[in-house]
Amino acid sequence: MALNVGIASPALAALHKASRVTTSAYITACNPRSQPLALAINIERQAALAQELKSRGLTFIDGVGQHPTAKEWPGEASFLVLDLSLEAAKVLGAQ
Repeated sequence: MALNVGIASPALAALHKASRVTTSAYITACNPRSQPLALAINIERQAALAQELKSRGLTFIDGVGQHPTAKEWPGEASFLVLDLSLEAAKVLGAQ
């Protein structure tokens, strides 16, 4: 499933319905604040985020975040986290 900012996704709506949730967030631990990090560091950070999500009992799906026109910036490992509010996503992002 491809998600685009600002465009409604029937596939995401169906996933929400099937999962009985009303919210989700797409997050990454890679390259915070667009500051490039070494691949090994990004892998480690993303693994730590996955562990945090698991410890919270959250369901998440692996993905890759890629700006549709910024081809010079590589895609980043990301997670679509079901039933994660905006506030909770902000807290995770700050960590």
